[in-house]
Amino acid sequence: MELRTEIKRRLRESRNWLDVIDQLEHEAEQGPTDAEKSQRFFELAETCDEVLLQKNRAMQYYQRALKLNRANAQALGRLRDIYEEMGNLDMVAKLLELEMKVSTDAGQRAHLQGLLGRARLDLRQREQAMPHLVAAANARPDDQGIAEALAVALADAGNWLQEAERLQAEAETADTTTAARLLLRVARILALEVPDDPAYEETLKRVLANDPQNVEANFLLEQHLALKQRMDEIADLHEKRAFAVADEHERAALYRTFASLWALRWNDEERMAGFYRKALESYYSEGVEDFPGHLAAFNIVRQILAVREEWDEAVELCSMALAVPNLPPEDGAVIATAGGLIAWRELHDENKARAFFRRVAAVAPESLEVQAFEKEHGAVGGKPAPAPAPEPAPEPEPVTPPPVKLAEAPKPAPAPEPAPAPAAPSAPVAAAPSAPIAAPDSDIAREA
Repeated sequence: MELRTEIKRRLRESRNWLDVIDQLEHEAEQGPTDAEKSQRFFELAETCDEVLLQKNRAMQYYQRALKLNRANAQALGRLRDIYEEMGNLDMVAKLLELEMKVSTDAGQRAHLQGLLGRARLDLRQREQAMPHLVAAANARPDDQGIAEALAVALADAGNWLQEAERLQAEAETADTTTAARLLLRVARILALEVPDDPAYEETLKRVLANDPQNVEANFLLEQHLALKQRMDEIADLHEKRAFAVADEHERAALYRTFASLWALRWNDEERMAGFYRKALESYYSEGVEDFPGHLAAFNIVRQILAVREEWDEAVELCSMALAVPNLPPEDGAVIATAGGLIAWRELHDENKARAFFRRVAAVAPESLEVQAFEKEHGAVGGKPAPAPAPEPAPEPEPVTPPPVKLAEAPKPAPAPEPAPAPAAPSAPVAAAPSAPIAAPDSDIAREA
């Protein structure tokens, strides 16, 4: 925990987050033991994952943590989460096998057996799934999810159609929770027996009609639609899923998840930014305490708006963020800097820019952006800026010093790139996670 606090402190004080991460990577390599190095890389990975929204960099550090300490169960679990977000069930299964090897807790092993059995089942590997599901069911007889998956694996291949029809008939008269459970079992039977039949997709949609937030059914339907390149339908599915949620914080968390999926699984920056914007708008209405990566998400959205030259919308986003209750002052300074630069350099609105820069100056009076604005337009607090010292005049008669041409303040980046935004007075915004995800580590995959 001490290292995590140090990481956050250094990120707050730096103008270039990625430089800090590079420094911390170097320091992690200097740890006295492999176990300590592994922990340092794990905490560095968590920062990239949760604060910078740099999943590709996080994956590299989780893998490094595992190479240094194969028993680092936390790194294994977080790495597995990223592969699941990517939709790579094969690597999910391999990492679950590794987790089972290092786990010494019987209850945890049974839980992992159940996850592994369901992953193999969704990979349509019935024979490989069976022993894990049987072991998990024996250890956890009350786990309904495991029991349902085992029932699918045990379905008689010669009698599967009758079983599917029986379950569908039961679902017709059941409550919504039971109906969703029975229909998911039908969908998995169809996936094993007739995966190309339209009934498979239709059954998954019926599951979601009864339980819109069913994680397994949503995953399977997303994978099915993506395979057919029906991406608009996936986006529509996500919108409907968010609309079905009443709680604003839960909706914000869903939008975050969707944004990450569009980046990781489908490499769609436009939709990623769109869902991050929806997430931010939801969080801004309640507070950003539950979203440690809100500044990185802000930067992603800001960069996309800059590409489109939608400056008014960018300023509106800044104003909305600055109105968040209990926004940390240093976070407000980052956002206000972006708003000030856009209002000044793109909209040529001195009054709006001054209002933004006044907020920056209250937190970071040494801000280079504030100083540049004040030289051109006067002090942001309303008082005249100090007169510059005159240059020495040549003898015998004085001359007026030539006007100083100010350097342009940096504009927002034209597109999401893996580099931090330049407009940060004390804690810069992280870059968009648009770089391709690292390939699976070959050593880890072989060991699994």
